[in-house]
Amino acid sequence: MDSLNSFRSMRALAGVAALVGWFALALQFVLLLSIDSPLTVGTRIGNFFSYFTVLSNILAALVLTVCAVHNRTGPVHVFARPAVMAAVAVYMGVTGLVYFFLLSTLWNPQGWARVADILLHYVMPILYLGFWIVFVRKGRLRPGLIPIFLLFPIVYAVYSLVRGGLIGWYPYPFLDLRTHEAGEIVVNALLLTIGFALFAAMLVALDRIMAENASAAGRP
Repeated sequence: MDSLNSFRSMRALAGVAALVGWFALALQFVLLLSIDSPLTVGTRIGNFFSYFTVLSNILAALVLTVCAVHNRTGPVHVFARPAVMAAVAVYMGVTGLVYFFLLSTLWNPQGWARVADILLHYVMPILYLGFWIVFVRKGRLRPGLIPIFLLFPIVYAVYSLVRGGLIGWYPYPFLDLRTHEAGEIVVNALLLTIGFALFAAMLVALDRIMAENASAAGRP
């Protein structure tokens, strides 16, 4: 009975969190397209999907949706793998931390923009990390996965710099080659990579500790 209740709780939380995530993404997308801007619609859509916040939230919403419907078959089952779910936890955690410490003071959104801002940068990282801690089976992660987790943010940084050089727009000020020397950008990217690695190492260690505690308590 406890196992059944836990399963139902997992699906319920995943479903609610997925709805929050998709709503926040849709809201941010509509707001981006509705503002007055000299940029074309195509460019604004490209910019939307060039924010790490948006990409990490899309991945989180996909994972949560798969868990909510318990679809462990077909191509989407990859999002239910422990390594993938942990990688997304890393991306969401860093998204929240970087925004809180580096970006939150750079603008002051109002109205619905404030709602989207809070949901994407605070609520969703907390919901997803809480879901990962409580419901994702532990003991499946290894330190060797950490370099694999770093591939996505590294590719993202390269993409952002290349696209920014082509169109003159960068998603984040610490990657902006118009206002920083190349050396500064390299240092910023290196520091971010270290941050991702440390957060990933913390989750791997937490995964092991929680698995050992569960084993000692006789839980599966």
